[in-house]
Amino acid sequence: MIFDWSMWMVVGHYLFGAVVIVFSNMNKS
Repeated sequence: MIFDWSMWMVVGHYLFGAVVIVFSNMNKS
């Protein structure tokens, strides 16, 4: 359970970072 939770935390962290980068690029252009 702890492993699955930590794995989802890492996946969610990178997904959130990717979304922020995409929105930043959209706002620039």
